[in-house]
Amino acid sequence: MLTSSPLAGSPLASSPLADGQVAPVHLIHASSHALEIDGLEIFAPRSEPKAEEPADEPQTGQQDASRVPQGAAVTLGGKTLFNVEASIGTKSRAERAAEASRAIRSAATNSQIPLEDFRLNDLPNNGVTQILAGDNLLIAVTQADANVAEMSREALARQHLEEIKDGVIEYRNTRSPQKLLAGLGKTAIATLIFALLFSLINRLFKGIVQKIESSDRFRIRTLRLGSREILSAQQVTNYLIRFSGLLKIIALLTLISIFVNTVLSFFPATQSVSIGIFSSIFSVFSQLFFGFLGYLPKLIFLVILGYAAIYLMRFSRFVFSEIDKGDLSIPGFDRDWAVPTERIAQILILALFAIIAFPYLPGAGSDAFQGISIFLGILISLGSSSAIANIIAGILLTYTRAFKLGDEVEIGDVAGTVLEKGLLVTRILTDKNYYASIPNAEVLGTTVTNFRQGGSMRDEADEPPMVFVEVGFRYDVPWQIAYEILVEAAKETKDVLPEPEPFVRNIEFAEQCVIYEINVFTNNFRDDEMIESDLRRNIQGKCYERGIELAPLQQFTVVRRNGKSTSTLPRSLKQN
Repeated sequence: MLTSSPLAGSPLASSPLADGQVAPVHLIHASSHALEIDGLEIFAPRSEPKAEEPADEPQTGQQDASRVPQGAAVTLGGKTLFNVEASIGTKSRAERAAEASRAIRSAATNSQIPLEDFRLNDLPNNGVTQILAGDNLLIAVTQADANVAEMSREALARQHLEEIKDGVIEYRNTRSPQKLLAGLGKTAIATLIFALLFSLINRLFKGIVQKIESSDRFRIRTLRLGSREILSAQQVTNYLIRFSGLLKIIALLTLISIFVNTVLSFFPATQSVSIGIFSSIFSVFSQLFFGFLGYLPKLIFLVILGYAAIYLMRFSRFVFSEIDKGDLSIPGFDRDWAVPTERIAQILILALFAIIAFPYLPGAGSDAFQGISIFLGILISLGSSSAIANIIAGILLTYTRAFKLGDEVEIGDVAGTVLEKGLLVTRILTDKNYYASIPNAEVLGTTVTNFRQGGSMRDEADEPPMVFVEVGFRYDVPWQIAYEILVEAAKETKDVLPEPEPFVRNIEFAEQCVIYEINVFTNNFRDDEMIESDLRRNIQGKCYERGIELAPLQQFTVVRRNGKSTSTLPRSLKQN
């Protein structure tokens, strides 16, 4: 029965349905002509005169893109039948489309409703055309829908009816028992093919691994960069086996995904899932493929730049190695500078390569990449001030020629042999056989005493380093006797060179004695303390042979290699 609100004069009418029934129509809002048909709110707009268009508006044959309607899709079995373009009352387009989709799916799955029962029911007085399946309302086409579609309501309703019928026919055909049996048969065949391919992939990669393991060692060579070994032949073999295992996993996962996607496509109920999975996978791989194609020119440039950097580093290594061997000389460039300059040049080449290559790296222009770069830059600037100072000091020490590897030096309070000159620290082996690492900034800021360079004389004209000892004799001992004792004791001391000859100097007149200094030359400066000990022992022996008694106050004063005297003379024997 048709029921209406108490409002008089409402232009509501009813149209007979099957078996003499009519669809109930309720007036919801008289002012807006909102109606409710079988629980579905519709909207029948009043026929009001259209506003006149401006006379100066240009007439074009194409609709403005901003006015193209964006409807909600009515679907059946994952396929779109048509779009709902207008809202009615409180119901949006999406809500109307969802209700219509549920109603059409329910009618399509009900085999008791023949295709002939899908029909139209026009309500001209209400401005509504119903699309029915038997007694069930599928959707109501309103004048608002027709206005958006720019066609008559009856024509739009007939078009939607034909689209619904076509969709129902396809939906029922694809879900028939025959189609289900055909899908099961295809699934069995696909499963057999999948099992064969799975076994073939396993056998293929197993053979590849056996071939790699049993291959001749001369075929898999050690990977070298210049003269340095990067990966041994065994390591290369292990990495090849792991890489083949990774390829096997990728191949099996690809086969499984294709099998699952294919089986799902055999059944109409899962075809939409199959299409979604395939679309997602295809979208990912297409993005990777086209992204790689777009990045290929930059990759080629990076490869060319990398080869240029490698050959430039090799050329610099060749030039500086020739300078180090003496086969090539540059005026004003010392041979000792060759090795450290080569390292600095290679660092500069790598830095230049990194600066040029940075804009061509993948994602270099992204905000995340730039944020990470700024963060790392801040960390380096805050935490590397002392490191940079040491690096600069190391470079300066290289070209000041203060010392080189093997030199006997004293840096501050540390004395020993230079073992390493790095960019950050200088390592020294002390006389007590322990290692000291001194930051280069500290080395640059203190006095460096170089006693012997490289363990041997740099030039025949250079004199060897000296060891000297101060000795006090009483005033009653003639200076000739004192000189003779000191020189004879020096010549009998181990590791003292006969040439240049030892010599004696008068140092000072103390209160009770005369202080002499015996100077000797040696090439074994690392054992200077033992030489001093032997020299004092020999002086004492010579004094006893000549009957010269050393007074208790007459002690020796040893001058260490840093030039500082550590005298054991009492204060009474020292000058004030």
